[in-house]
Amino acid sequence: MPNTNETVSRRSFLKLTSASVMSAAAAAASVGMTAEDVMAKSYDDFPVPLSKDFAPHSQRDLVLTRAAAGINPELTKMLKQVGNREPQEDIPGYSQLDNALTAASWAVHDVLMPGDSAGITNTGVNSWDLYNKDKNSNAFQFENPQHASIAIKKAAQSFGAINCGIARRDERWDYKEFFSPGRGSFGWEDFPFEPKSVIVMAVPMDYHMISTSPAWTSSGTVGDGYSRMAKVATCIAQFMRGLGYNAICAGNSMANSVAYGIMAGLGEGGRNGALIMPKHGPRFRICKVYTDFEGAEYDKPMTFGVASFCERCKRCADACPSKAIPHDDKPSFMPTYSTNPDETWNNQKGIYKYYSNSKKCLKFWGENGNDCSNCISSCPYNKPDFWHHRLVDVMNTISPGAVHTMMREMDILFGYGKVGDPEKVVKFWSTAEF
Repeated sequence: MPNTNETVSRRSFLKLTSASVMSAAAAAASVGMTAEDVMAKSYDDFPVPLSKDFAPHSQRDLVLTRAAAGINPELTKMLKQVGNREPQEDIPGYSQLDNALTAASWAVHDVLMPGDSAGITNTGVNSWDLYNKDKNSNAFQFENPQHASIAIKKAAQSFGAINCGIARRDERWDYKEFFSPGRGSFGWEDFPFEPKSVIVMAVPMDYHMISTSPAWTSSGTVGDGYSRMAKVATCIAQFMRGLGYNAICAGNSMANSVAYGIMAGLGEGGRNGALIMPKHGPRFRICKVYTDFEGAEYDKPMTFGVASFCERCKRCADACPSKAIPHDDKPSFMPTYSTNPDETWNNQKGIYKYYSNSKKCLKFWGENGNDCSNCISSCPYNKPDFWHHRLVDVMNTISPGAVHTMMREMDILFGYGKVGDPEKVVKFWSTAEF
């Protein structure tokens, strides 16, 4: 038999696994259990170390905010190139068809939440003037905190969320100041009520579309994700007002969404800077609702092996066309791509994590003519819920270390996570099954 890559991968798989681990993992996977079911750990506070000098971040220091608001001309020039590249009909994924799909996908977001994708606060349905719009004068009384939590999550699920958690409002993750074009900087002293809780929700992106990244086709599900965020967050904010409580919705604005997702128990932070959920990986978008209701059962942060897995995997770093994601063996409290504050101002320092160079990322967006999802598509946690995926995920949790390498190799062996493949674009446009 020829010594093909597939043969080598299969041999590596056999060497890296033991019969006992395989047996235990297979038993768990066969009944639909996930890594979260097998060995999730909960925490009373943020599960990642913070440095002594950690401080809340400013929304003004987001790369996309500075680009969208014209604060930084260099970044603004990069952002203006996104969506303005001429279609190329001879390149799969970069045609007029793909461009139209992408533009259409953003339609709802751009009407309801203009500027929110860039973190800009207090616009559209996120306007602080809507905090008590159609609010019921009678506050609904739940039976107990668990009843409240289940009701809120059921409503979120009904409106299209694939996950929902409720966290206490935490000023560590709120932006310490906001910025919007025409108004400039402003702070929490202008917020119309004192928020007590943050409802954090995840909305899905399509697996097959995201797999075409960095082609424009993948941008279609990114825009759709943002449009779903606008719809779900708007509905839940109004749901809370209908129960008699103040509420304001947000997408990327107002706070560090990944940190709030961790605090609400949705998942863990990954090397790629995204939140990773057990069943969906990083293939989703996060929206939030701030409310003064504090009678729900709060969720706790949890871990299920992502941090240790990311140390060995590095597939997102390998797949990043701009080399914005680090290959560091361990996380750090500071960016490692530069020690110059003029280059790292955009990062919220003091969190033990991997720091990406978002300026490099935006530069590639401009060159590509649209955004990029390689770091999502390439992630081994981003897979359909098939038995062999559950098997590998559970094995990763039961027996970490070398099995992490096995998980990466098995992902490659089964053909997942390959980016820049024009055949995936062709396949996407060749089927329309409902």
